[in-house]
Amino acid sequence: MLRSLKPLLIQPAYKLQENNSLFTLTAHQYDEYSQLEKKYEALVLSIPPLVQNTPYILEFCRDCYFKFTIPDSDLFEDTMQTLIYSTRHSLMRVIFKTTNIKKVLNDFGGDKDSSFIFSQILHKKIFQWHSELDGMDVLTKELLSTISHKNVDIRPLYLEQYSTIEPYPKKLAAIQQQIAKKYNNSFLECPEILETYILEAYKQTKSFIYFGQIVNSGGDL
Repeated sequence: MLRSLKPLLIQPAYKLQENNSLFTLTAHQYDEYSQLEKKYEALVLSIPPLVQNTPYILEFCRDCYFKFTIPDSDLFEDTMQTLIYSTRHSLMRVIFKTTNIKKVLNDFGGDKDSSFIFSQILHKKIFQWHSELDGMDVLTKELLSTISHKNVDIRPLYLEQYSTIEPYPKKLAAIQQQIAKKYNNSFLECPEILETYILEAYKQTKSFIYFGQIVNSGGDL
């Protein structure tokens, strides 16, 4: 008689850190995002480990979701967090300068499911753009080496009790500044590349939603 086999559970390579958004948020808002991760688990797990292991991009996509679903009048940046996560903050500023992100906001803004799906698909596209930037592979490795481990929380490095060791995590700040500079310069020199990736993410999200509606309707859509 065959013994029953336990199902193989695939775990994501990187776990989002808690409460480190660039925005001031409630526990309920973080929990809503976590619930959507469970709802769309297959989509979340389809993100390749190499993409997930890139520092801060996963958090960036979560912040995009918050930006899409929370009215500007209720969304406030956390000043300390934008300092600590300056690379992510710079990436957000670049992305929201694009023309195509405005198309996304007009179409998906306010809709939590659509915004979540887009944020996951955008994750892969941003990684592609990030990886193609000259010298970014070296900077990414340096960043990972500096924070010692991909799941480390860098916020304690900025706390007062660490000032006796080092007034400011200078190496970490310098690497983040270099990455941010690459993002800004790349977009200024050739915005079309990033615009194309965002448009691709938008189209793929529309297709994902459409086929999901077909499945849910039993093929009668």
